[in-house]
Order: sequence, then C-alpha cells, then structure tokens
Amino acid sequence: MTAVTIEATRQSYQMLQEWGDCVNRTLINLDYSRGGSRFAGSYQYAQTSDCVAARLSGTAHRTSRSMRKLREVENDFVLLVYLKSGQAAVSHQHYDSLVSEGSFITFDSSRPHDLAMDGQFDHLVLRLPRGRFISLHPASSCILNRPIEDTSEETQAAADILGMIISLGSAKPSTISTMSEAVVKLLGDRCLREAGAETGPAVRHRVLARRVMKCLDENFADPDYTATRLAAAIGISRRYVDSLFAEINSSFGKAVLEKRLERCHILLNDPRMLGRSVSEIAFESGFNNLSHFSTRFRERFGIAPREVRNSILLSMRR
Repeated sequence: MTAVTIEATRQSYQMLQEWGDCVNRTLINLDYSRGGSRFAGSYQYAQTSDCVAARLSGTAHRTSRSMRKLREVENDFVLLVYLKSGQAAVSHQHYDSLVSEGSFITFDSSRPHDLAMDGQFDHLVLRLPRGRFISLHPASSCILNRPIEDTSEETQAAADILGMIISLGSAKPSTISTMSEAVVKLLGDRCLREAGAETGPAVRHRVLARRVMKCLDENFADPDYTATRLAAAIGISRRYVDSLFAEINSSFGKAVLEKRLERCHILLNDPRMLGRSVSEIAFESGFNNLSHFSTRFRERFGIAPREVRNSILLSMRR
C-alpha cells in the first residue's frame, strides 16, 4: 500500500484545482467550485488494488458529481465519508440536508451528488468496490445514501479504525483489507442494533429480502433489468433471489411486471399526465412492446389502457 500527501498551502483558486485534480485521479472524479476567494487544503491518500483510504482537509468549497462526470469513468464503487470536523450540505439520492460533524455518510458512485463545505473541514474517506461493500454485512444497504449521525460505540470505533488505516500508510494490503471490512461491519452492526434486530442467519435473510425489494423498486422501470443484475448489486446469488420470491409465491419476472403495471395504472389515472401518450407511459415504465403491455394491462385491471385514458378525459369534460 502506497501513501501520498498533497499540500495546497498557498491560498488561491488554482490550488483548489490542483488539489481537486489529485482527488479526481485517485479517489473520485468531481467538479469543484470555491466557497470563497481563496482555498488551502491537504489531501493524504493510500491505496491497494481495490481500496483507497484518504484524508481530505481544507477551507470552504463545493464539489459536484454530475451526470457528465459519471459518464467519464467506471462507477462500480461506494464512498464512505466520515466528517471528522465541519458540517456539510449533502444532496444525494433522496437525501438533501446538512450532515453534522462526527457523522458518516455513504455515496453510491453511480448516482450524482453535491457536497458543500461552508468552512474549515476534515474528512476521512474509504472507497470500496460496490459488490464487496454490499457483501460485507446484511445491513450494508441501510448505510447507503443516508447519514449515520450519532456517537455510538460502533460509529466511534469505525471512525478510529478508518483514521488508523490512513495513518498506517505503508501497511500490507491484507491488513488494510481487514481493517476496511471492520469499518463497514461496525456500521452495519450499529444499523441492526438501531432497528432492534438480533443477529444471525434469520435476520440476515430478512434484511436481504428487504434489500431485494428496495432494489427492485429503484430499477423496475429499466427494460433491461434482470434478476442477475439485482443479485450482483446486492452481492447474493441468482438462486438466492429466486428463493426469496418463491417465499411470497412469486418470481422476479412477476414482481417486475406487477410494478410496471401498477405504475402505468397510476399514471394513466392521473389527469396531470394527459399530455403524455399511453405509449410514452408504457415505455417509461419498462415495457418495450406495446401489444404485450396492452394484453397484460387488460388481464390485470380488466380494462384496456386507452379506455382508462378515455374515461379520465370524459370525466374532465363533465
């Protein structure tokens, strides 16, 4: 594991760009804008073949991970950030608020985000492959995309270990790997404890079932979404996905179809959607064959999609 420290000691906007260029090359690619007229900061990082641990400190500025930035690189990783000092305004997924000092927050690299520091800050960061992160703990998905704001024993221990990873610098990759996994597992244990859950295979099974349904809710409108992709995102086997659906007398295909039909039914009954054609709504809900969509819709609701749309138009004319 190699360790490198970058210092931007002269306070200037150019220093922010140079500092940011190093972060982009080694941790995550972002756009940077200054929070004031000047910037000074320090960036220390250490990396193995699949892990980066870093410490970033500096003055006020803002970072943005736009769709343009997402398209520039591979995005199959997770970024776990500990706000050692200074608060930050975070916008990511469904979260849009201030995150306080002493908190953890995890970013899914495949989604855009904005992060703004309005003053001096000091952050510890761990980057891990998404599959590895998800597989480390049954509650890993509970950590994603929302802050952990408390001072529990687990979160404090996770912060201490993350700080140790960075300070070690030239430690063996196996040591860094073990310590990185400990950070994620501690935070996962904290989430389970917060939910009042026990540990063990039964709990893991229930948590995984919830993660499968959450992942399905977020992706069913993708016409190319498959059970194999769902399993890979969570870090379980395709067979395990099939067994989870079998427990509720369903299958991946049936569950996806039901969610797509329900979405179409809701949108077709919404007067605000009258400017959208039936075919547009079907395609945007994940269907790629209008004949198949119409047949399944009629089987499910006993009425054709266009008849639903026509009934809304008639009710508005009365």
